Amino acid sequence: MVLTKDKLIRKRPIEREALVAADVRAFVFTGGNMSGVEMAESIVAAIPRMLRLIAAAKPPFIARITGSGAVDVIDEA
Repeated sequence: MVLTKDKLIRKRPIEREALVAADVRAFVFTGGNMSGVEMAESIVAAIPRMLRLIAAAKPPFIARITGSGAVDVIDEA
């Protein structure tokens, strides 16, 4: 599993291909201009949803975590 703030990772062919080749479950934080504490709170709120997604979806995939802690798949390879 990968957790990143790099919103453009799925748009860069070499990086996306590396994620696919490694069969990665990637989660991209898209919370915008949040403080570190706010970001941490959002990620903590997202953990149950992340775990459900990990159990339900086959890798590789790229999912986003929003500032509210919502999680959804944005790219399935």
